[in-house]
Amino acid sequence: TILFTDSYGTELFRHEGILDAEELTELLKALPGDVARINRLHQVLAEDKGNFEALEGLGRELREAGLYLRSNQYYSRALKTDPAKKEPRQREQILAAMGWNYIELRESKEAAKVFERCAKEFSNSESKPTFLLGLGQAYALADADDKARKFLNAVVSQYPNSDAARRAERILSELR
Repeated sequence: TILFTDSYGTELFRHEGILDAEELTELLKALPGDVARINRLHQVLAEDKGNFEALEGLGRELREAGLYLRSNQYYSRALKTDPAKKEPRQREQILAAMGWNYIELRESKEAAKVFERCAKEFSNSESKPTFLLGLGQAYALADADDKARKFLNAVVSQYPNSDAARRAERILSELR
């Protein structure tokens, strides 16, 4: 077991199993070189475990570092705070980030659940094409190609000039 922590001993990443030199090198390169911001956010949480800004900030920092599972743990905690409950835009951004984290983790069921929630809860959002793209990508990961096509085609037809449509077209081309 290899355990990586911040300066305060808070676990950032854990790997169990054998790694060859190349895999270990890639893992080390993926970890953040500077954990100063992560340390500051953990310090805030040591004083206030429910601090929304620190929880959301850690979720974002860990996502940017490619530590998707740990990122979602902080995002989940942030969703339970009052600011996330009272501010739909905050909740929307966190949920979308969680969905993309699940895509990165190749956890298609969890990604689909999150993007379904986003599409329902924020049906009028300008981010709707991204939610539909996430659903399509989640179903593609799950080898549910018919469902994937349904959502990806919806993105292409409903939002033809969007970035999401271009990404959906690439995924569709890989399904065929």
